[in-house]
This record gives sequence, structure tokens and C-alpha cells, in this order.
Amino acid sequence: MSDQSSNRPLAGKAVTYKALGGPEVIEIVERTVRAPAAGEVRIEVKAAAVNPTDILLRDPGYGNLTSHIVPGMDAAGVIESVGPGVWRLDPGQKVMAAVNPVRPEGGAQAQHIVVPAASVVPIPEGVSLAQASILLMTGLTALNALEIAALKKGQLLAVSGGAGLLAQYAIAAAKRQGIKVIADANPADAELVRSYGADIVVERTRLRRSDPPGAAQWRRRVARYGGPWGKVLWRHP
Repeated sequence: MSDQSSNRPLAGKAVTYKALGGPEVIEIVERTVRAPAAGEVRIEVKAAAVNPTDILLRDPGYGNLTSHIVPGMDAAGVIESVGPGVWRLDPGQKVMAAVNPVRPEGGAQAQHIVVPAASVVPIPEGVSLAQASILLMTGLTALNALEIAALKKGQLLAVSGGAGLLAQYAIAAAKRQGIKVIADANPADAELVRSYGADIVVERTRLRRSDPPGAAQWRRRVARYGGPWGKVLWRHP
């Protein structure tokens, strides 16, 4: 990109919800994205993830949609331009970003986004853009949970739903801190959970009986209003 691109708006596509409801309310629209201001970067998004929050934003039972919103909390792409005062990130750099979808400019599911540089980090070596797009929010959630738990080296962490993405990150982070992990899993997933690093895997044979109150209702909402979660929404070449 030329230096001039940082001083002008860019046109591109974005995902929006035109109303509350199921997948039928999802639209792809054209929009203009402003230049980055001081302390901000503009990213050409290559991959964006779908999170549970994105589904809730359009769920009539939970959402409070007052205008068109761009969903998405995780993005991976290439920095197109940087605003004044940004020193650790450069145009052309591959990065991942955490984005708040309820801000006026919306979330990550767009061709271009402007975000604070503080919300952006370089993608580690060996990690693809698609992989990076599902790392940040779930990874930060796992780290936050461990921080709240405040376990010390050698103590035990119990993880429910060990085959899930959040559980995978939590198990890996806990093991790096010297914490022992016990996790439950469907028998078919037991070896997978062990490969994450769990010290003990408890195989569950009656998954639905162990569901917490409201779990059946939650599954019905997911089936009606969308999915999948933790998967890449789109990729740009």
C-alpha cells in the first residue's frame, strides 16, 4: 500500500444484521472505513471468527439490536496503514486483533477495520491467518479464568467440556504454569483431551444428564439461530 492510503477512507464489504432473528437476517453490505487516527491501525482482514456472542447479538431472546451491527470479536489480517504515534506495528505486518462488536464501527467481520493499536499483536511464527482468527478472545478468556483461579504450581484445575476450544487453551495455559489438570470428555474425545496435556481425563457416558439447568434451551437456541462456533467465517486470499 502507498503512504497515501492511510490518509483516505477505503470501501469494502462487511457482515451486518438487519434485524433480530436467525441466519436470514445476515446481510453483506458495502461500507466505507475511515483512516486510522492517532494510536490506531487499519487492518485488511483475511479471516474472522464466529463466537457465541455474535449469535446472541441477533437472538430475539438476548439481543438488543437498535441498528445495523457488524459482528465479530476476532480478526486476523495484514496492517494496511497506521495512525500517528503507532511505533510497534508496521504496514504489511500480519496481525491478530480483538474487536468489540458493539462499538459504533462494529466488529471484525469486515474487509477492513480500524482498531486501537493496543488491541493488536503480531501473529506468531508458524500460525496461519485462519488459526490466528480464533485465538485471541478465547485465549484471553482462558488466561483470565486462570488469573481469577489464582492456582499455584502443583495445584489442581478441573476443566469441564475438555474437548472444546476454550478448554484446550485453558489446559495448555495451565500446564505451562505447572498446574495439574483433570478434565471430563466424551469417550470418543478422551485421547484428544489427553493430547492437550490433561493429566487425568474422566470419560463421560451420560452427557445430557450432567447438563446444567437451561442447557437444553440453550441448545435449541443455537440450533435455531446459528452456528458453527470457533470456525473461520471467511478467508480473503
